[in-house]
Amino acid sequence: MTPAILLPLLAVVQVEPPTTVNGLEIGPAEEFSTPGPARVCIRQMVISPQEGEVAYLDYSGIHNGGIAIRTADGRVIRYTLGEIFADHRRPDQGPVIRNTERRIYRFENGRFVNYMVFAIRPGEEPEWRPLVLISGEGLGGNRADNRYFDRLSFAWEGSDRCDQAYNFGWGVILGNEPIDASELE
Repeated sequence: MTPAILLPLLAVVQVEPPTTVNGLEIGPAEEFSTPGPARVCIRQMVISPQEGEVAYLDYSGIHNGGIAIRTADGRVIRYTLGEIFADHRRPDQGPVIRNTERRIYRFENGRFVNYMVFAIRPGEEPEWRPLVLISGEGLGGNRADNRYFDRLSFAWEGSDRCDQAYNFGWGVILGNEPIDASELE
C-alpha cells in the first residue's frame, strides 16, 4: 500500500524526453530542464516558467522547435515555434487575445484545444503570420488559459538575456550548430 504522502508525487505528470526528426530522443528530459522563474528561449520565442514550474526542451526539428512547461499543478503546456505553420483561421473567426505584439486564436484539435499565436516579424512584410502553437491537455479552452499566454514573449532583436537558449533547424540536425545555444548568446 502506498503511503498517502507519496500519492501527490505519483500524480505529477512526467515530461517526455525531447525529440527531433522521426521521434528520435535527444536525451533525458532532466538534462534539458530549467526551473522557474527563468527565461527559456528557442530562437526568438521566450518562455517564462514561474516559481514552482519547470521548462523543458520539447522538440528541435528542421522547421520548428518547442519548449514544454510542467506547471506547479502538474499540467504540461507546449509552446512550438514554427517556420511553416498554415493559417487555419476561419474568415469569421476573431482572436481570443489581441494586442500590439500578437493575436491568439483558439482551435479544436480532436478532443483538445490548441491556440495559434500570430505575430508580425520585424523587418518583414507587415503581415500577421502563425508563429507559435500552444497545446497541451491542461488547456481548457476558457479564460483560465490566459495565464499560459503570459508566459510567452518574443525577443526579436536577440538582445534579451535568456537563462537557457535552444536552437533548431538544418544546422542542428546536421551537427554544424549546437542545440544548446546558451553559449552563443
